[in-house]
Amino acid sequence: MAVNRGRIRRIIAVFIIVLATGTGVYAYLNSKSAPAAAGQTIGGSDERRGSYFTVLDESGKTLFTTGHMLHVGDEFISEDDTRYEVIRVDEDIALAKAVGRMEALPLLPVMGAQIESGTGKVAIYHTHSSESYVPSDGTESRPGAGGILDVGASMANGLKKRGAEPVHSTTSHAPHDAAAYARSR
Repeated sequence: MAVNRGRIRRIIAVFIIVLATGTGVYAYLNSKSAPAAAGQTIGGSDERRGSYFTVLDESGKTLFTTGHMLHVGDEFISEDDTRYEVIRVDEDIALAKAVGRMEALPLLPVMGAQIESGTGKVAIYHTHSSESYVPSDGTESRPGAGGILDVGASMANGLKKRGAEPVHSTTSHAPHDAAAYARSR
């Protein structure tokens, strides 16, 4: 039985091509993530992937829609200063109950005319100290160390250069929710 070396080489070449193609297809398919279910988040953030929530009040009126994950107990403040609490989440619908109103702080007198230029203290604080900026920070939230703190520091430096005495507080008012406003007072 004579061995046909040319034929063996062709068989080996075809085998290598099939193996390489199969490996490439396998790697390609495994690099693509499967579509996420409606409730899954993007990269561990609180942002929803592929869908959004519609938030209704108790009468069924749509308050807003959001791509952020919602949970029972979440709070938000509407544009008319009504404070709502999420009381139920079912699939893509969240039901919110009005729990009060946010009272506006009293107006303070304009103080600019009362202090000499370049003197006086300026307070800078952050109600949501985790807020970040995706383009510069790579994420929209960094607990306790958000990019917003860098903005405050830059603002403090600018005020200091202009003769003011900035007091920059980096106190965390976590967690990152509507109640942070009350905790920051």
